[in-house]
Parts: sequence; C-alpha cells; structure tokens
Amino acid sequence: AVLELGDETLALTQTPAASGVRYEADGDATTVLWTKGLEASFTLRGQEQPPCTLEVETPDIASGMDTLPGGEWVVEDISRSGIIDNSRVTLIFAADGQLGGRATCNSYGTRFATNGDRIAIDPRAISTMMACAPALMNQERKFLDTLPKLTGWRIDETGALLLEGSDGALVKARRDG
Repeated sequence: AVLELGDETLALTQTPAASGVRYEADGDATTVLWTKGLEASFTLRGQEQPPCTLEVETPDIASGMDTLPGGEWVVEDISRSGIIDNSRVTLIFAADGQLGGRATCNSYGTRFATNGDRIAIDPRAISTMMACAPALMNQERKFLDTLPKLTGWRIDETGALLLEGSDGALVKARRDG
C-alpha cells in the first residue's frame, strides 16, 4: 500500500493482525494503518490520528439497487464447483451499495452497483486475515477472485440468485433459512 500525505509518500507493508488488515510504514514501526471492514485507524510516527471510514469508489456503472434483492444469501456454488461441505460463504447486499459477508474463513467487504440485470462489484475487497485449512483458503480465494468478474444477475425459477460473468464466472446463492 502507498500512503500520500501532502508532499510525502510512505510505502506500507502488510503485517500480521489478529483481525482486520494492518499495514506498517517501511522502516518506521510507529506509523501504522489498521483497517477493519470499512473502518480504519491510523498512527503517524507514534501519534494516533482520528478514526476514519474508508471510501471505496463504485465501479463505472449506474448506481442504485434497482431490483436486486438485498439481505443475506448463502452461496451454494462457485463457478460450477460447488462448495466444501459444512463451509459457509455468504453475500449480504445492502441498500447503500455495500456488499459483505463471509468468504469461507474470513469476513469481507466491498461495494457494488446494479443497473437493471447488470452488476459491477469492486475488485478491491477488504477482508480479515484468519488462516484456515488449505482447501478452505483456496475456496475463499476462488470466491473473492470471482466476485469482480460477475457482470449480470438474475433469480432463477427455483428462487436462487445467479450472478454470472466472464470466463464461466458464476456464484449461485439462496436465501438463508
């Protein structure tokens, strides 16, 4: 990550964190950026700065929910591979354009926009950094890599939400419960 402060540019390196994503300035352990979801805290040369909310630009597409049903959806298929038994992947679409949920091991957050049956999902998802078994981590990476490839959505005859995109990208989900 790169942080620009007026005329100064600081290179930041991601460091281990129990939750959220933590970055430390190269060569200065007293300059730290720590994000959790869309909230961030920042310490500059040992001096804590006021907390802030991260702003993520929505991809170039007309904004608004249109008719994409919000709420929580439980993923049952990622690009025609299914998902690992007893794992949980969710999509929560909020009216303000926020998309979040569980990616398998970690929580994630990003932005989305719809225009009719088209959807754009910002590729710069933020996620926690807990480690899981390699197969679960691979499923999580596949899910997060698939999200920005999705370009269309529809509800099929069974009530499932189908998000489809380029190169066979597909996420199929159903309402929880």
